[in-house]
Amino acid sequence: MNKPESVHSVLEHFFSKKGWNSKLKEYRIWTHWSEVVGPKLSNRCYPLKLQNLILTLGVSNSTWLTQLQFMKLELIEKVKEKLQISLKDILFRVQELPPSADKK
Repeated sequence: MNKPESVHSVLEHFFSKKGWNSKLKEYRIWTHWSEVVGPKLSNRCYPLKLQNLILTLGVSNSTWLTQLQFMKLELIEKVKEKLQISLKDILFRVQELPPSADKK
């Protein structure tokens, strides 16, 4: 008798057949952001958009925007290491953080 497949395996196969694997992988930037950059940074910046491997981050203020500019290569490496996404660039935009980020 065949061993039942896990839901994860079935969904992975389904997404692969539809060609959605890369989009699903990219979506993890939103779901795993705090784990990728740590709580200190995730309280100050968050992903807004990912298009053509260029990530746009919302940043709490101009001071943090300047600091993150200096950390850009480190952030690109963290995303590559933890999510296996090879970003081309990161853009920063001062923007009010969503309520969920403010509570952390």
